[in-house]
Amino acid sequence: MSNPQIIDTSPTWQGPDKTVFNPFIIHTVPYKTLNNHPIETAILVPKSLPRGHHPILINMHGGFLTMGHALFAPFFAPWLANLITSNNAICLSIDYRLLPTARGVHDIIDDLDDFWAFFKRDFPGVLSELVGPGHDVDFGRVMLTGGSAGGYCVLQTALSHPDEISAVALMYPMMDLKDDMFVKGPAEGASTVLNFPREVMMSEVDAREWAKGEREKKEWKSRAGFEVTLKCVSLTQCGRFYDEVLNPLGSEDVGIFPLERIREGARAPGKM
Repeated sequence: MSNPQIIDTSPTWQGPDKTVFNPFIIHTVPYKTLNNHPIETAILVPKSLPRGHHPILINMHGGFLTMGHALFAPFFAPWLANLITSNNAICLSIDYRLLPTARGVHDIIDDLDDFWAFFKRDFPGVLSELVGPGHDVDFGRVMLTGGSAGGYCVLQTALSHPDEISAVALMYPMMDLKDDMFVKGPAEGASTVLNFPREVMMSEVDAREWAKGEREKKEWKSRAGFEVTLKCVSLTQCGRFYDEVLNPLGSEDVGIFPLERIREGARAPGKM
């Protein structure tokens, strides 16, 4: 997309406390469109930002790869806001297609690749249009941050572009899609997933039926709140999160497994 369209400069946020966004002027811009569904990046510009050559912080939200969004306040840490403002940086916080989908994490990886192409090709022009002249992108100072599922997205992006990223901050990242928790569920005698009471969890049949229904939908979803948490917890508890959500195709493509990519020689950014 050579000329991205700015579609929303006053986004509606979900979450109990939105004050973390108070220091910023926020714009949302689609970095790709699929079947008329825009997948967006939020651009957070500090209100007190002086003119100059600005470092960039790219944030990728967590949430089981099934929930949250770029401006989901519960997942946007106060320290992150402080890091942006104290360094006169600009933040891009991105959406991606939320699972379950028919192709699982393959769809998310496609989105991450398309976002990176937008960032390198189109973002300087978008920034100039939104903020005005005198604000430049410093591609020599690019940091990626993400926690949990967002950590998976960050790690995948970092391994694909190690020479274009200065630093990475991963918080309890999802690194191993084949972890026993996703493939088998909690070990015998271990706590339930997120300590949910067993009596409130969905049955395996109902949880799998939900995932199947989501995979068969024709429309995409890139924003959600906590409403799918119980479904994800239930699938994980019965050891079906991997094959119902993360990798329903049963793919052995090394590209979806960051640890295997590293074993095969993929490099991390030099300052990681």
